[in-house]
Amino acid sequence: MSRSTPWGIAHSIKQHFRGVATVSTSTHGGLMVSDSFGFKHLSEEARKVAEKYNGYFCFEEDTEALLAMYDLKEYRCEIAKDFPLLACKTADELEEWLIDSLSGSHPIYLMSVGVEPRGESYEIYKKRQEFHEAYAAKSPNLIVTAFGEHEFMVPGVIKVITADENCHAITKASYEALSEDKIEGVFKRLDRVEIVDIPTTPIIDRLVPFAVSLSERYLELLKTNPQANKAELEGNFYGARSRFNGHMNTVKESFIKLLRSELNLSYDEAASEYGAKLAEIKKAVSSEFHNCVMFKESVLLA
Repeated sequence: MSRSTPWGIAHSIKQHFRGVATVSTSTHGGLMVSDSFGFKHLSEEARKVAEKYNGYFCFEEDTEALLAMYDLKEYRCEIAKDFPLLACKTADELEEWLIDSLSGSHPIYLMSVGVEPRGESYEIYKKRQEFHEAYAAKSPNLIVTAFGEHEFMVPGVIKVITADENCHAITKASYEALSEDKIEGVFKRLDRVEIVDIPTTPIIDRLVPFAVSLSERYLELLKTNPQANKAELEGNFYGARSRFNGHMNTVKESFIKLLRSELNLSYDEAASEYGAKLAEIKKAVSSEFHNCVMFKESVLLA
């Protein structure tokens, strides 16, 4: 067969048998089935999924190749011999594994050939469909973006945007709990998290308490991992101090953005306010953090 494929020039070609080959390019690959073999052995449903290219039905490697393998029932075990993950499976095990995989990627194909999709992967697929429908409808109940605590500078509270482009404040814990659910976490519903009031106190009054709260978390890391603490002091590890300093760089940019919006300041004016606040933060946090780069720069910012 030619080395020309829909994914570029093939660097390798594994001919399973005449008319069926797995190809790999520098970036992608897949299973290519010749027209003559495909019209004879592939179902109409499988042929509809394939990309037609240069006399071949082409099934990209991420999910479609598995569909072709499942569809070529009489030949699937022979093809599977060339894949270490599948070679050890019996015919029945291979069929079950393929159905489980395709339930998440191509359930419509499975239903079209009389197989009922199943399992967690199918539930995730259905949630993805719900997500796309809700997104298209600009649902006020669909969370599409989440930001860290630095957006509101209130410990435990994060900012989210829903599909209708409205902003909400919710608890970080409730969002993380929802995200950990493999199925429900795909379609993050606003009514599944704890909504709180958007902070109204001036951002300049929130900065120091928030920075202290952050420092306490990183101080706990210092205490619970003395080896990492030692390595960082020796300059060989990006540890809790460096992470606190990096986190505060993010806080800095958020603070400047919010303060400029609140008080109509220039960037330099807001940065100067942040520099002044750094002196307060240094006094309020543990001396373990006093050598952080941000405090050395505070004189320049103020």
